[in-house]
Amino acid sequence: MHGRRKALLLTVSLFLADFAVLGQASRGAGAQTQLQESTGGTIVLGGGYFDQANTAALLKRMIDLVGGAGISLVIIPTADSQLEPATRGGASTTLIDYERAARDTVARLGVQRVTVLHTRDRRVADSDAFVAPLQSANCVWIPGGDPQLLFGVYPDTRLQRELQGVLRRGGVVAGDSAGALVIGQGLLAVDLDHPEKMPTASQSGLGLLRDAFVMAHVNRYKAGVVEMGAKTYVSSRSEATGILIEEHTAIMIQHGQITRLIGNGRTGIVDGRSHGTDPVVWLSGSARYDLRTRDLVQ
Repeated sequence: MHGRRKALLLTVSLFLADFAVLGQASRGAGAQTQLQESTGGTIVLGGGYFDQANTAALLKRMIDLVGGAGISLVIIPTADSQLEPATRGGASTTLIDYERAARDTVARLGVQRVTVLHTRDRRVADSDAFVAPLQSANCVWIPGGDPQLLFGVYPDTRLQRELQGVLRRGGVVAGDSAGALVIGQGLLAVDLDHPEKMPTASQSGLGLLRDAFVMAHVNRYKAGVVEMGAKTYVSSRSEATGILIEEHTAIMIQHGQITRLIGNGRTGIVDGRSHGTDPVVWLSGSARYDLRTRDLVQ
């Protein structure tokens, strides 16, 4: 039992360490991305695979953003395919064991109020009882895994509306990898062999960033492939924006402006404009990008 307990703690530590996007606005040269009213809070997006040092720093920043260790944290780990009911073979983890290990992990950061929300049933996600913990939460974390497990359950449910409420109250909604993807408008599927082909965006996300598609793990693919796919999509939809994030990197969005929060990877914006010879605006240093005006803010 001790060995299994240790393995569970390691699993949760790794999920904390492992802390691709659309919308609607007026068309034309003056078009601006219309942000959800719910962006009064802070959105944090991670590109996947954080190392231990960056994980600790990221969690500390998230805690500080909502007032310190007295936060009310909700974790939504549904992208984990091994969490019961498991969607893949191999050992599975019960929700009780997962929540116990998660509590132990975040307690070391001084956080005492934590709830784990998990279901594979859209009807449950749309119920008052399931989303009740979100009504008093001020920090929500959606870790990575299989994006289909998130996109197939939570969009257009009561859970989505309660996450908007967290942001309206000035809280933080954060996601990494698959969790970052689902926060955006939808899942943008790029043909990696033929990125010049029009990507599909048939699955809607939570829409906490309307008209913005998040694409993580960008550096894991052949150079230029994800950028080309995003450019192809955005060039035909003037209201859309692509947010590209490399691994070991997280960004923060407050008041419609993107800044790099932590990590050494790159963050790029594809907005359909020509930026010299590069269709991507790559943020460096303390540079910010305003999603509303589609301009760099130095």
